Amino acid sequence: MKKDNSQCYHNDYWYHANKIGLLFILLFAICFFWPYFHAREFDLHTQLMSLSLFGYTGLNWSSFLAGVIQVYLWSYIVVIMWKIVSIGSECDCNAECKTTPVTKKKK
Repeated sequence: MKKDNSQCYHNDYWYHANKIGLLFILLFAICFFWPYFHAREFDLHTQLMSLSLFGYTGLNWSSFLAGVIQVYLWSYIVVIMWKIVSIGSECDCNAECKTTPVTKKKK
C-alpha cells in the first residue's frame, strides 16, 4: 500500500530493502536447515556457511541468529548499491506518480 501520493512505488528503496531482507532470511533459513532434510556432504555445507557468514560455528541457534542478522543487513547494502547505480534514472511512470506534487486538470 502506498503511503504518500507524491512518491512512486519503485523509488521507495527502504520498503524494497525490507522485502528483500525478508526474502534473504527465508533463503538463509532454507540453507541453514537443509542438512536436516538432506544430509549429504555435511562437512562441505558447514565449511561453506562458515566462509560466507561471520560467527557461524555450526547448526546452533547462535549461528542461526548471526546469519539472520547478516543476511538482513545485506539486503540494505544491496539496495544502497542499487540506489547509487540508479541515481541518474528518471521516473517513467504516469504524472500522478511523479515525485513533485501534480495538480489534476479539470475537464
